[in-house]
Amino acid sequence: MGNVAIFIGRQIVGAVIYLYGLLNLLRSVLGAFFTVSSSPAQRVVREITLKQIIFTAIDAVVIVSFIALGMGGVVIIQTFTQLSKFGAADLIGKILVIVFIREFSSVFTALLIISRSGSAMTTEIGNMKVSQEIDAIESMGIDPVQFLVLPRTIAVVTAMLCLTVYFNLAAVLGGYIVTLAIGVNIKFFMFLENFFKYLTIKDIIICSVKSLCFGLVIPLVGCFNGLSVRRSPTEVPAKTTKTVMDAVLICILVDALLTAVSYIYL
Repeated sequence: MGNVAIFIGRQIVGAVIYLYGLLNLLRSVLGAFFTVSSSPAQRVVREITLKQIIFTAIDAVVIVSFIALGMGGVVIIQTFTQLSKFGAADLIGKILVIVFIREFSSVFTALLIISRSGSAMTTEIGNMKVSQEIDAIESMGIDPVQFLVLPRTIAVVTAMLCLTVYFNLAAVLGGYIVTLAIGVNIKFFMFLENFFKYLTIKDIIICSVKSLCFGLVIPLVGCFNGLSVRRSPTEVPAKTTKTVMDAVLICILVDALLTAVSYIYL
């Protein structure tokens, strides 16, 4: 029993130290964000940010399209077959709002970005740490947070917001395609009208806040674990795996917290 208590205590202390490190990195990123405009590295930071946006957002459009179209179709098939039994097929629009706008779009987009960009950040920065490139950057008087972490944070936040909007649009389109495939003769504008009838500002705010929070969590976790690599190359894959697991866990916890707050206070 004593060993179990010691184990749990160590895990709690480790989690607190880890979260403190993430918050400290967030503070450094915010400081770099407000000072980069006066930095001589402003142009370089802008170029890195643009490349990260292309990798994180544009290169992921195809897979986001497949996932969103598929999920939209699956949800429509499952709900329509049940609702039609009770004469409530017109509630499909409301279900799409609740399922996709509030939950699926931001969560699935976050999981996709974690698997692609989050893991890539840890691998890239971890290898730079092993090869002492970051030490060389610091020796030249360049802030690694401003040069490495800030561009990736801006890129992922931007990508999360844009891809979440795109996911919602693709999911609605996929839902409409499925309604036609299963024999529901409904015009596209009537389908959209049914969807927007249940869409409120509250839903848009919830979706945007979740996307923003996930967009901050993913690069912070990815970069923090990459910077935590010491000198051994074997640490890089371990830290990469840790990034995926930690980012998924934190995003799910944040999602649950924001969902609970939204239903209680909004």
